[in-house]
Amino acid sequence: MTSRLTRLIDELTLAIQRAPCDKTTCEAVEAALVHAVETREPLLPAHLREPHPDHYARHLVHLDEHKRFSVIAMVWGPGQGTPIHDHGGLWCVECVVQGKIEVRAYRPVERVEVERVGFSCAEVIKAGQGEAGHLIPPLDHHVIHNPYEEPAVTLHVYGGEMAWCNAYRPHPDGGYVEVRKELSIDHD
Repeated sequence: MTSRLTRLIDELTLAIQRAPCDKTTCEAVEAALVHAVETREPLLPAHLREPHPDHYARHLVHLDEHKRFSVIAMVWGPGQGTPIHDHGGLWCVECVVQGKIEVRAYRPVERVEVERVGFSCAEVIKAGQGEAGHLIPPLDHHVIHNPYEEPAVTLHVYGGEMAWCNAYRPHPDGGYVEVRKELSIDHD
């Protein structure tokens, strides 16, 4: 782990210990991430910035010993992205470390049936290096996609260990079906 990355983990630990609520926590984490990526020196070692040819890569950077938060580096090759998903009840702060991404925020609008939900796109954000945002349940449904020709790298800080999420796949008769998705880590 680089010394800059070690300092960032220390700052995140302090921010999470001191914050009285999720909103304050997310704002403090967001500020720490933006500050950490301000310089042109790479924050992450090269092996955590390499895209996977078949899917976006997920690398565990840090898991707090008390599991209060985790840090995941994600690498998005050209055209790679997620389905609509949430964060399994955890808050999240996302920051672009390298390249550019597109984030589409969604709001649930209706239950079509017990198993199906409708969504409307609430916002489209094109984010570049040093730009960050946060998501707090229940308003955390979104898609991350790299529509650009260069790989992108993002850092994600979650309010716990994020081992699963709810992903939403389109239903042929309209709406989306919620599916629990177990998440894996790419090993180097």
